[in-house]
Order: sequence, then structure tokens, then C-alpha cells
Amino acid sequence: MAGFDRPPPCSLKETNMIQFARILASMMAFASISGMATVAQAGNLPEICGDCRPQPVATCTGFLEGPTVAPDGALWVTDVIGGNVFKVEPSGQCTPKVKTGGHPNSAKFRSDGKLLIADWQGLLLFDPATGSISNLPLDYKGEKIGDLNDLVIDPAGGVYFTTPGKSSLANSTGRVFYRSPTGEVRLIGQNLAYPNGIALSADGEAVLVSEFAAKRIISYPSVTAKSPFATTYVFALTSGGVGVDGMTVDEKGNLFGANLAAGEVLVYDRKAKLLGEIALPDDAGLLITNIALAKDRLYIIDAQKSQIWQVPRK
Repeated sequence: MAGFDRPPPCSLKETNMIQFARILASMMAFASISGMATVAQAGNLPEICGDCRPQPVATCTGFLEGPTVAPDGALWVTDVIGGNVFKVEPSGQCTPKVKTGGHPNSAKFRSDGKLLIADWQGLLLFDPATGSISNLPLDYKGEKIGDLNDLVIDPAGGVYFTTPGKSSLANSTGRVFYRSPTGEVRLIGQNLAYPNGIALSADGEAVLVSEFAAKRIISYPSVTAKSPFATTYVFALTSGGVGVDGMTVDEKGNLFGANLAAGEVLVYDRKAKLLGEIALPDDAGLLITNIALAKDRLYIIDAQKSQIWQVPRK
């Protein structure tokens, strides 16, 4: 969640953890206050998830993030504070598969079965077959990029990722980058108030970024955009909670956004119309950090109670 932007070299890890602890404490306090309110119910979503009634899947440990579905259909999640990456077994048990040595946030499986991890250390690559983990180079104009928050992989194998640093609404210094399949790093967006979740539109023309602290979602032209009218614009303004954390897009172009501290997932169609909210039960937590799509279900991560939920997909 939190990170740094060029902190003093002698205290990188300490700066990270202090910043993260402050933001986490603020979110937990907000969630406690917000918990007294009635959580919004699923709206106009029957064609997407029926009655959209969430069912529990598993309870792990730590501050959960980064859900991703492996080629074999298994769900994996990260623990930002503990530094673990878990595989969620069919029994609901969360089995540690690797400890990054940092703070893993988002994770996505590549087509070759290897796992890309957005970590505060940088962009990591984990091979489940061998157990090996490595740090992929991220050099931009002589700067070594770190403090990754979220990522998405394009069809060519390139990676879009967000780096919020210490950015906020009052300090808009967050950035968005693209790493090509050959390792070239390109700046996509800057001067952002905590860029958080990131997703690729179904047609590959746009990169959608949650500007968390500004409560809005921005659309950037992708590096492969073909439209002569491609431009950067505000895709949607959000309401409730703190802001949208993790995001994902389905094959129809619908955008799902984890509305942190609101206990819900916002659902927009490809035209940016809000279709409704998928709400967790009243006794669930409110810190919805991230989501992931499987063939027949949507996984929802609640970091407040370290729980994983699911709703069916039509």
C-alpha cells in the first residue's frame, strides 16, 4: 500500500514500514468508524454475478493483497507486511510458497507459469517449479525504480505498474511505468495522488489506473493503442470509502474496483457507467484491497480480517 520515493539510502526499510504503518492505522480507524454505516447492496448486476452474494473461501494471516489465479486454476495471494506469497488450497488452507524478503503487493502469473510480483524492492519473478526468485531490472533514465504497488501484464508480456511513493492528495508525485518484454522502461503517467490499482482494457487500447487519494480512475492510452483519438482522461469518479485499491477487467470490458474501507467492489461497464456494488456481509471487514477473476468466480480480498471471499460469475 504505502511506499517511498527516493528516501535517504540509510533507512529505506524503516521509512517504508513507518509510512505503511501510518496509512494502515488510518485505514483501520476509518473502517471502524465506517462500520456503523449500512453497506451498499448489489445493484444492477444480475447479468454479471446473479444475486452477487459473497461466500467465504479462506482465512489466511497478515495483510492480504495481490490475488491471482495460476494456470492450474489455483488462487494465490500476498501478505504485504509478512512478505509471504500464499497458495490457497482447495481445503481453504493458505500454504506459504515464497518469502520475498520485502513487501509483496500485487502479483500476476505470466503465460509461462512464472509469477510476477510487485514488491517494494522492485519487480520480482518467482518460478513455482524451481522455487527460485529474482529481481528484474527496472532502470529509467539512470534511476532504479522501486516501491511497486500494482501491476498488469499485456498480451505481449510487457508490464504496466504503479509506484505511489509518498504521494498523496497534497503531494502528487506518484508515477505509472511500462516495462517492455525486452526490459525497456517507459514513463506512462506522473504527478499522481497515490496511483494504486492498475488494469488493461479488454481491447488493449487503454490502461486504467486508480488515483487512490483523488478518488478517481484515470484512462491512459496503452503503448499499443491504435486509435488516432487515444487520449488521457478521467474514466470515473468514485464515492464511499477511501478510494479504489486493486482493479481488474473482464472479457466484456467491465471494470471491478476494490473500494477500500467501504466493504464493497464497484463495477463499471466499458462505457464507465456504474452498474452497482458487490457488498460483503455486514460481519465482514471493510478493507477490501484487491480482486481477481477466475473462469466462474470473482475473488474478493478483505485485509481487515485476512479473509478471501468469492461471488459467482455468469
